Amino acid sequence: MVYIFCRDQDLFTPVLIKFLRQTVLIYSLALIIALRYNRENKLMDSFICA
Repeated sequence: MVYIFCRDQDLFTPVLIKFLRQTVLIYSLALIIALRYNRENKLMDSFICA
């Protein structure tokens, strides 16, 4: 019983790590895109004002 639980946990842990890593990657990419887009908008606004 305990052995089965340990095996399930061993199978579950890499999946969890993979999922977390993927989530962090997606969030960091989204943040970079948002910052870049925001910076471009500010540059465009300054060009329009000038």
